[in-house]
Formats: sequence, C-alpha cells, structure tokens
Amino acid sequence: MKVNWHRLKKEANRIQASKFSKNSLLLIGGTAISQLIPIGISPLLTRIYTPKEFGVLALFVSIAKIISVFSTGRYEPAIVLPKKDKEALNLMAISLLFSAVISLVVGMIVFVFQTEILSLLNVQSMGGWLLCIAPAAFLMSVVQVFYYWLTRKKAFSSMSFGKVFQAASAGGVQLGGYNGGLIAGNVVGQFIIAAKYFVSSFQAIKLLPNSVSKKGIKENMVRYKNFPLVSSIHRFFDLLQSNVLVSVISSLFSSAVLGFYSMTTRTLLAPAALVGSAVGNVFYQKAAELYQSKVPLGPLVKKILLILSLLGIVGFGILFIAAESVFSIAFGDEWVVCATYTRVLAPWLLLNFISSPISGLVNILGKQKKFFIISAIGNTIAVLLFLVVGTVVGEIFWSLLVFSAVMTVYTVVYVVTIYSTIIASDKAIL
Repeated sequence: MKVNWHRLKKEANRIQASKFSKNSLLLIGGTAISQLIPIGISPLLTRIYTPKEFGVLALFVSIAKIISVFSTGRYEPAIVLPKKDKEALNLMAISLLFSAVISLVVGMIVFVFQTEILSLLNVQSMGGWLLCIAPAAFLMSVVQVFYYWLTRKKAFSSMSFGKVFQAASAGGVQLGGYNGGLIAGNVVGQFIIAAKYFVSSFQAIKLLPNSVSKKGIKENMVRYKNFPLVSSIHRFFDLLQSNVLVSVISSLFSSAVLGFYSMTTRTLLAPAALVGSAVGNVFYQKAAELYQSKVPLGPLVKKILLILSLLGIVGFGILFIAAESVFSIAFGDEWVVCATYTRVLAPWLLLNFISSPISGLVNILGKQKKFFIISAIGNTIAVLLFLVVGTVVGEIFWSLLVFSAVMTVYTVVYVVTIYSTIIASDKAIL
C-alpha cells in the first residue's frame, strides 16, 4: 500500500498546532489572571503610594533581576533542551548551586556597603529594604530554574497557578498600605511562586540525589558552556535597556521620575505579559521539540509573528491614542505625565511585544554568539545615548525619545536576523 507522506505530515502538523494552541490558551489564561490582578489594583495602589515609592520598587526589582541573571550562570534555559531527563536534572542542580553561592556573596557585599550603595543610586529612602535584594534575587533564580523544568514537562497548569498565586499574594500585601509595602509585596509574591514551583517539581527534586553526579555536572557544564559564557552576557545586555536603565534614571533624575517611567512601562508591557510571555514559553518548548525532530520552524514562527503583530497594533494603538484618559481615569491626575512617556516608548515596546516570544530560538539554534554581538551593540548604544542626552539636556523626555528610536531600529534588525537564520536552518533540514 502506498503511503501518502504529504498527508501524514500535514496531519502531524495539525495535531502539533492543536496542542500548541491548547497549551498557549492554558498559559495565557493563568497569565491573564495574574496580570489582571496587578492591573486591577493599580488604581488603588497609585492612590496609596507616591510615584517616588513606585520608583524605589522599580529600582529594587531591577537590581534583583540583574543579580538573578548571573547567579544561575544562565544554565536554566538549557534545561528544556536535552533528550534525557538525567541531563536536565544535572543542569537544574548546576543552576541552583550557582544561585545559592552567588546570592550569599551578594548579600554579604550589600550588608557591608549598604550606605555607599544607597548613596550611589540616589535612593536613600529604600533604607533597610536593600538588604532584601539578595534573597529576592535568589527567589527569582529558583523560580526560573523550576519554570524551565515545568516547561520541559509541559506542566502548564502548574505554571499558570503559580503566576496567579504570586500576583494575589503580592497584591494583598501591597494593598496594606504600610511603609515599604510595595517591596514587601514583591518579595512575598516571589516566595509564594517559588514555593508553588518547588512543590510542582518535587518529583524531580527527589530524583536529584540519584541523577546528579560530579561527572554529569562537569559534562553538562562543558556541553552547554555557551550559556554562561555567551547567553548570560547576552541576557545582561538585554537587561541593560530595561533594568540598568532604571538605575541610570534614578541616578540622573529622581525616584519620582523613575516612578512615572515605571508606571508607563508597566502599563505598556501589560499586553506583552498577558499574551507574549505565555505564548513565548509554550513556543520555546514546542520549537525545541520540533528542532530535535528536524521539523522546519519557519511556518510556526511566521504564524506567531503575524498573530502577535495584529494583537499588538490594536492594543498599543488604543493606548497611544487614549493615553491621557487612560492614566488620568485609572491612576489619577498626578500620573497624566505618563501619557507623554507612553507615546514616546510605544513604537519600541510594540516591536518588543511582537519579537520577544521568538527570542528563545537563539538558544535552540545555537546562535548565542551571533545574537550576543547584535544585542551588545544595540543595547549599549541606546543606554549610552540616554545617559549622554540626560546629562547634557537634563530632561528625561529627550533621553527617552532618543532611546526609543535606537531600540526600535535595533529590534527590527534583531527580528529580521532571527527570521533569516531560521529560514537558513530550515533549508539545511530540507
């Protein structure tokens, strides 16, 4: 009997697309609820806390994120890639061990130089909360490690519930309205989601003693050496345009200005967090699976980019047009200045929303070095120009305008390069 291979391939792709859609909807559902909670309570929080306090929160989270990126050696994205769970468990052990050691060292440094750090960042009002930076960074690292394990095991329901628990617990603490409540809520939320992911990954944790060995750790550290050597630095330059920029704004301007910037990006990034991140994590797992099976990735990538482009244009378009009304009604007249920041940053953040889900392909295709160079150049130029314009002109509007223009061009180059790399990889497969 003659086998219709074309029909079989078409049916397989249909099944894969169906599974991808279900997983996406599951994660999007959980992500939607977890994002609706902070969005829903934001009008209350902006009437409880000042822009200065939101600025201090933004700085706290940014520093913790930067530390967490390096504390794992960036081995955690590799957890999804090996065919055997034993290799993935060794990568998990490497990530957790690195995170514990580095977080401990950072905690000691912060304890000794607390006063000097607060003065350097021009944020004395953070006070003793600075000591929570290292624990917060450790929790972020743990969350990421278990998140990639759960992604590997397709435990999307656990991932969704974890996000909801985090948002609910953080929001509950922040609504208390006491001094430092924003930071306290963030730390509590990180602890809750870390605990949830720990429980969901407990079967894997029980296997660690029998699966992890010195030999396995050494072999996987060498096999995935591009993650700490290239991917971690690549990730740092990605954070340069967001989290390091927060530190620059705090030093150049004030915590209040940082608060306005933080609320603007928080509002504009809500659509990305709602859809983009959920789709991105499911996409990363599916793309890794297809790549291992030597199935072309081009059609799936093209479909994702098209869908996100349509969603992004509608969502960001509404925010661009109705910015004053959105911030005035939702957050109060004090926050209307965010409308100006919104129109300046919208083009870049729209492209970022569209492109962020496919950025994980860099790891899957093994092209970390190539995209590290692109990322390093684009992000460095953007932040340096922001710093120069901010220092010379002394107004954040012009700094943001130049920054957004550079980041828009950079993101276009990044997406075009990724897509062309995928096409070349597909041709090699076929």
